[in-house]
Amino acid sequence: MHEIKFRAWDAEKKEWLHNGLFAVIGYAVGAILISENGQWRERYTKIELSQFTGLKDKNGKEIYEGDILQRGDGEYGGTWRVLYSKGGFGAKEERPDLGRDKVSNYYGLDCGIFHDNTWEIIGNQYENPDFLLSYEEN
Repeated sequence: MHEIKFRAWDAEKKEWLHNGLFAVIGYAVGAILISENGQWRERYTKIELSQFTGLKDKNGKEIYEGDILQRGDGEYGGTWRVLYSKGGFGAKEERPDLGRDKVSNYYGLDCGIFHDNTWEIIGNQYENPDFLLSYEEN
């Protein structure tokens, strides 16, 4: 079992809130109070939570939900977005040639192709939305 941890994206300030431990209270009611290292910060209403997948890329960087991965060659080469869907983490291939309404490849992160140490994080959907075709989940 992997370590369970999160990072939080402040959509208003365009910054990450993951410098230390934080507690989330009241997420279901649309507001989040965050405590970083025991110090309560302001109330946030535009926060995106992103969970650690338990995997690291080829450079040792932790892979989180929302990260954009690149693999340069072979059958699975291309750009992939990490997401949580149907009870587990997976990656969806971002394919401009397919267009918005076409089905692209999706594989669970427990699939062997993500354990071969050839994937690299090149950004994330929060700081680099231009990498993505859409934010629609399948």
